[in-house]
Amino acid sequence: MYGNRANILLFENDDVLDIFHKKLQNDWNLKLSALAKPIEQTWENFCLQNFNLKAIFPTFDKHLLAQSQADTPEMLWEKAFALHQKLFEPQFFVGTYQHLPALSLLEGILENEKQFLSAIEALNEFYYAYARVSQFSKEHLQAIRQVEKLLEKTENYLQKTYQKLQELEESKNLEKIGHILMAHLHEIPEKAESITLTDFYTDKPITIKLKPELSPQKNAEWYYKKAKNQKIEIAKLEENLQARELYKDVLKNHLEKIRQIRNLKDLRNYLKENKLDLQEEKSSETIPFKVFQVEGFTILVGKNAQNNDLLTQKYAYKEDLWLHAKDVSGSHVIIKYQAGKNFPKPVIEKAAQIAAYFSKRRNETFCPVIVTPKKFIRKTKDLEAGEVIVEKETVIMVEPTCPEKLL
Repeated sequence: MYGNRANILLFENDDVLDIFHKKLQNDWNLKLSALAKPIEQTWENFCLQNFNLKAIFPTFDKHLLAQSQADTPEMLWEKAFALHQKLFEPQFFVGTYQHLPALSLLEGILENEKQFLSAIEALNEFYYAYARVSQFSKEHLQAIRQVEKLLEKTENYLQKTYQKLQELEESKNLEKIGHILMAHLHEIPEKAESITLTDFYTDKPITIKLKPELSPQKNAEWYYKKAKNQKIEIAKLEENLQARELYKDVLKNHLEKIRQIRNLKDLRNYLKENKLDLQEEKSSETIPFKVFQVEGFTILVGKNAQNNDLLTQKYAYKEDLWLHAKDVSGSHVIIKYQAGKNFPKPVIEKAAQIAAYFSKRRNETFCPVIVTPKKFIRKTKDLEAGEVIVEKETVIMVEPTCPEKLL
């Protein structure tokens, strides 16, 4: 039933009673008696058709036509007619043609062919062979596409991370700013929001932003601390880049080897031996939440009520820090714990600003945000999606801020 004009017709006597493809309306006008168009398969008619073999044997495909080729019209006729007669007493062969299962009525056409006396047996063998190849093709293509997808995500991650690293390295040297402030403490007035000083590294003026609530010395200490966190973030990025570069090489190697596999058994064995459970393979790019990096700490943000539950119940551990805008609906926010490290106050403040931004208080000047270890969060069966019980909390006031402005 392939092709634009293929159809099935049910005749009663000479008239069409029903058709399979209703869109082919002209088929209703066909007459059974008119369908029989006998072809005179004789040497004389072959000559009249200018030795056009296809006109005499229209059912010959390109392979049969190729087998009939000869130097002279007489030899061409003899070979084609003998082949035509042979097809009336067919043999059945199953093998491969261009690496795919194939069924033939002639010997010597296929590779690795097996002969069958029964057409039913041959068709069964062909079906099973085709089913095996079809399943292999499906799983083979799926494996290739999934590895390519992982490779693409890894390359995107590398590109973004290299760009982030370059931006950090090109930014102002925070430690030097701390040194400049310490060298000019006596020149900095209390509660100043900024100060222009001489940069003794370049002998040029430099304008430095200050926190008015901090003393000049505390501002310098803040810049030192920020410089330390920046160094930690750069080191973490470089570590991640090295690991991802190795992962990219591994994926490329897997992709090359998978493409060379030619049967289902070898494919499944390869995936199993190399622990390539591609359905479950995850990278940081496939985490189903918004992900932000702040001073080396990972911040995860839920996307909706169901996603909030997934984040808090499945992806968060008791040591993680949990944040949420107080008394309004909004995203659950998690700061992932790092062994042996306390959560820096700037990281908590930025995570709180993100939690406020992804809440109903986004457009308010200030927003109270709950901050508590995840171990104090629990959920009972009667609660709706995204709802939790907070057993212990600390509330801080922050300005809702878009993450892009914080990072």
